[in-house]
Amino acid sequence: MWNYDSNGEKIDLLVNIVGRYQGTVPIDFLDNQHTARFEVNASGQWEIQVLPLSEIRREQIPGTITGTGDDVIFLDGTNPDLLQIDATKAKGNFAIWAYGDRRNLVVNEIAPYQGTVVVSRDTIILAISEGGGEWTIEVTTK
Repeated sequence: MWNYDSNGEKIDLLVNIVGRYQGTVPIDFLDNQHTARFEVNASGQWEIQVLPLSEIRREQIPGTITGTGDDVIFLDGTNPDLLQIDATKAKGNFAIWAYGDRRNLVVNEIAPYQGTVVVSRDTIILAISEGGGEWTIEVTTK
């Protein structure tokens, strides 16, 4: 699934999964992004829900976040420092984008993956991209 702006220019590949899919992905998080339409290639039924930012999953930090597949998470707390990640049960590519004053790709690995990464203290949102397996992220603060 791709999103496009009002000039017909591709913005981002939002979902690239074979088979059943259910997940949450960010759209229009950057200043120059304004989605006007979507392109979906699917052989079965599908549904897209565009939700306001107020509907985002919220997790208190410091703390541990668990999930499956793609998700977008608001970090409720201050001064995130480390992400201790266990994606040993993840499938396919495992990536995490950290959003704050800017967007940073902090993990981009083929599962299984396990590791610790530093995030900017202004990080308020994590966007996890994963192929349908399980993952755990412990967020520490400083």
